[in-house]
Parts: sequence; structure tokens; C-alpha cells
Amino acid sequence: MTKCHRFGLFLFCLILMGSILTGQIPNVYAGNQSPYSLIFVDELGDKYETLIRNEFYRVYPKLVATFNPNAPKIVKVKVDNSDPNKGGFYKFNEPDTIYLNMSKSLPDNKVPISQEMDQLNFRVFDHELAHLVQAYSPSTPIWIIEGMADYAMILLGDGMTDVSVPIHPEPKATFSSEIEKKKYKEAARFLIWAKNYKRSTIIEEINKYARQETVFKNFDQLWEEYFKHPVAIEKNPQCYAAGEKNCPDLTNGKGGSYSPLTKEPDGNNNAIVTKTTYLLKKPDVSDSITEVKAASAVQAICKTSGSPFLGDDSKIYHTWSYIKVGKMKGYIPAKYLTTKGFIPSCPKPSITPNTEIRHLVRSDSALYKKADQNSDILAYINKGTEVDIICVKPSKQDANGKQDNWYYVQVDKKKGYLSAESIKIIKGESYPGCKKNPVIPSELMKEEGKQGGGR
Repeated sequence: MTKCHRFGLFLFCLILMGSILTGQIPNVYAGNQSPYSLIFVDELGDKYETLIRNEFYRVYPKLVATFNPNAPKIVKVKVDNSDPNKGGFYKFNEPDTIYLNMSKSLPDNKVPISQEMDQLNFRVFDHELAHLVQAYSPSTPIWIIEGMADYAMILLGDGMTDVSVPIHPEPKATFSSEIEKKKYKEAARFLIWAKNYKRSTIIEEINKYARQETVFKNFDQLWEEYFKHPVAIEKNPQCYAAGEKNCPDLTNGKGGSYSPLTKEPDGNNNAIVTKTTYLLKKPDVSDSITEVKAASAVQAICKTSGSPFLGDDSKIYHTWSYIKVGKMKGYIPAKYLTTKGFIPSCPKPSITPNTEIRHLVRSDSALYKKADQNSDILAYINKGTEVDIICVKPSKQDANGKQDNWYYVQVDKKKGYLSAESIKIIKGESYPGCKKNPVIPSELMKEEGKQGGGR
């Protein structure tokens, strides 16, 4: 039996052995080249496990780097639907575990967190994960524990996660009624205000001492100043949470608190970008034009399909949106866009070089001068490189009667043959046959330090 040499692996082995002894085998995920592992002790279904796993590997390293480098390397997720008033919770005596309420129906019109996650809103998961990382002492005031967890969620929330904060304290509010009793986002707003307008290091100081037996005092003395001058943090909570200067107004001057879940496009724009991404020239992995920030209002022109994302083994052809951002036009994944109204399909492109149909090399391959593996190699093409197909050339049958096609392609300024096995072709595509071996221009051969001609 293989020995578990490192402590993390040893702990993993104990967890797995304990699960086997109890007859329960958890779903265990270790991120590629990540020092952290996620274990689903209870089944949540493939859909929600995938959503949670993706969010975990996005946000957990950031939480650790920001709040506690000694946070657990292995995190467990359990399901507890016993309390309909809790979307999730964390227990002080289980420092490596968070609980989620996956019930589909809740009282008092509460939105189930499964429904929120369907919208890519991970506020509950991020909040509970922040508790686990921060690992504050039970003696720390509850408003600080909950306020700091919501602060972390607001600071690091992504895409459609609800990072909104209350507009301002109620007219007759007190420190006790607004902060100590309400906790959560009210407390987070107060802490963000203190970071920006009282002491820039206050979050770091609270985070340090909240893991110790510390008496927190004098916060109530800030209340009067905060109550009179609460500042419009609600216009851009993430910017204020990061302590940045001159935070832009994401509400466009309208009343209410900014949230990507409620923001509406304005003017000629009919869509909102939900996750920071890149505007691409073509609907696949291609040259980027510019970065498009989350919450940007854009004009969605049409939608189209494209090849799978590089590294995506699902073989699912993703939908892309062709959008206008300012004076620039390009493609972003449709899943990063919330649109208003009907968006038509883009015209179907013709099958010619430099069209919007993309072809990526599936594995490291050689570009040959002729449709023959014994001919000169013009270049080596890395996996994921984009190529344009010009024509197709069938090869001769081998001794077993097998016949493989070759594609004459262009890669940057080079032209040559690639084996058909090297390129993923979309069903229904067709290309003209190569009438004869195309001549490789001599100037391209000179780029490789050779004279034109060859064998």
C-alpha cells in the first residue's frame, strides 16, 4: 500500500479511510496544480458540485492570501437542510467544513441558494468559505465575525454574486440596532466605511486580532460620525472594499444600491457583462481586442456558436455573443452576458480562410511540405494554435486499406499540410479538394533559413 508522506496527503488518507469504514465514499476534487482539495461529503448533484468546485478554486486561494495563509488545505462541504432560515453555516468545532442548505423550497419567499447558484450568485458559499478561512475566535463579537465574512464576499465576489450593500442607516438607527443586531452587510458597510474614512489598516488589524482572545471596543464611538456621513458606498461596494480612490458610480446616478443582479442596460446598450473577460476577434480562442469589465453595459448585436474553449474536454460547442463596446466590436462567451430582449443569430459564415469558423490544432503536430509524413517539415505547430483550412487532400491507402485526409492550411504566414487527425472539424463543414501539391512560396522558406525548392 502506498504510504502518505506529507501531512496533507496523510489527512486526506484518514478522511478517505474513515469514509470507507462508514460506507460513504465522498466526491474528492483536487485542482490542477492547486495545493487545495475540495471534498463533497454529501452529494449535491453534478450540476451544483461543478458550480461550487469552480467557484472554490477561483475564490479560495484569494481568501487564503488575503486573510489567513494557515487556512485548511482540505475543505469539506456537507448538506444540512434542518434550518430553513439558514442558507449555510460554519461551526467553530469543525474548522475544515462548511454546511449548505440545498432545500428547493423555503418559507417566507426566501430564495433557495440552489436557485441563486443557477444565476451564478455565490454569496452564501463565499460567505461561509470566508468564515472557514478567517477562523475567528468564538469570543469575537458576532457582528464582527459576520461583517468580516460579508466584507470578504463583497471584496472577492465575482460575476453575478450579489455584492450590494444597504444604502444608508435608517433614520432612527443606533449602533446596537443597525450593526450589532443586523450584522452581515450592515456591519460590512460600516467596516468598509471605517477602512476608507478612518484607518486604512483597520480590516487587517481586525483580521489579526479576531483569531485571538481580544476585547474589541470603541467601535460604537464611530457610530455618530458614520451615521451623519455614511458616504455612498452602495454605488460601488467592491471598489470601496478594496480601498481604492475615486470609485466610479455603477448605479449611473440612480437611486438604490448597485448589484449585478439588478443592474439594467441603458441607451443603445441592451446587455450587461456579468464577468470580466476579453473581447475577442473571433468566436473562439483568438487574439483579444480589449478587456471588458464586469458590470459594463454593452450592445449585443447577435449570437453564434464556436468551438469548445481550449482545454475544455466536454466537446460542447459554446454560444458566443457578438457585441459592441464603445467603438469596438468582438466576441465574448454568451454565458458572461445578461441580455434584455431578443438577440438574433449571427449570419452563418462561409467556409473560407479567415472566416469566423475556428480550427485549433488538437495536439503538437508537424507542418509538412507535402501530404506525406516523409516530406520536409516546415514547422512544428503547438497544441491550441489556430489554423485556416484552404483545401483537403486524401492520402493513398496503406497496406491495411486505411486512408487519412490531409489539410492544406495556413498558420500565420506559413502554408503546408497537417494530418486530418490534428484538427477538429465541425460536422457539416466541407472544403474543396487540393488539385495538386501547392507550391510553397520561396520567401516563406527563406524565413526558416532555407532556400526555396527542396525535394
